[in-house]
Amino acid sequence: MADENFPETAGFHTIVVSTDGTPFAMRAVETAFRLAKRDGAKIIVISVVDTSVVADFAGRPEAQQRKVGRELEANAEEAVAKVGKMAAEEGVDAEMIVRKGRPHIEVVTVADEAEADLVVIGKKSGFHAARYPLGGLAQRVVEDADCAVLVVP
Repeated sequence: MADENFPETAGFHTIVVSTDGTPFAMRAVETAFRLAKRDGAKIIVISVVDTSVVADFAGRPEAQQRKVGRELEANAEEAVAKVGKMAAEEGVDAEMIVRKGRPHIEVVTVADEAEADLVVIGKKSGFHAARYPLGGLAQRVVEDADCAVLVVP
């Protein structure tokens, strides 16, 4: 019986991988690269500026809120730049994306927009990872994605 969420041909065609630069995320990136090389797949790398973190600073001085926002943006840009350099060195076809919003929503949205057949994500990633056994971002992506999700420990 065919499963509409699993590619009918061997291998994956489009893989979305989320990174925040942490060791868990980088293991997910390495796994996504191995799969992309094996299957000749395109990789879409996303790092999300978590607007809920900035919202946690509501009520504090505006300058402090802007500073937090700038730091989160810089971290996201740095994470995708690092992965972009790795992709170039390894000959992996990769597109880099930085978005602002709720990380799980943005990762799933990018996967939907790209018609990805796989999302690769680190087991513990995202700001609220410690609250969830699987990791906040990973758990929510598994629940919401319409494609296969590989959670890398």
